[in-house]
Amino acid sequence: MKKGSLQYILAWLQKFEETSGREDAVVTTPGQEIIGEIRMLNKSLVITAALLLFFLTGLVGCGKQHVRHLASDVSMLTPGTTTKKEVLNYLGQPDVEYKTKEGGILWVYYQARRDLLRSTPYIGDKLSEETYEIVNVTFSGDNVLNVAYTTMKEEEFKESGLAE
Repeated sequence: MKKGSLQYILAWLQKFEETSGREDAVVTTPGQEIIGEIRMLNKSLVITAALLLFFLTGLVGCGKQHVRHLASDVSMLTPGTTTKKEVLNYLGQPDVEYKTKEGGILWVYYQARRDLLRSTPYIGDKLSEETYEIVNVTFSGDNVLNVAYTTMKEEEFKESGLAE
């Protein structure tokens, strides 16, 4: 039977007559049943919208921006076999490029490593120091000749001349 049809309403009236007078009888009107279904539909719609919002906000952080992890990425470079193209693929564009006396090219990569305490307002500078990771990649022709990884404190980094 279709809800809202004459047969449905007559069946409901018959059920009502049969159960009237009984204390344990629970009879719902067709309107109450429809309202209950609307409430269930609204709950499922809200849950679906919340899940969709959760997944969409999670995808925002999955952008195309390349995140460098110099300490681990440098381990993928092998002197003599790794090419410039591979270095660009692993580390991206260099932060600084120099020509060496021997006619080669030196690419320098650096990034700041900040502790969570460092971002504390007013006292963060006193609680922790900022350190820098630095990778020097020297090329002879198209291949990597030498790779060096080091860390420096903020003062050393500023004195090195790499800071802009």
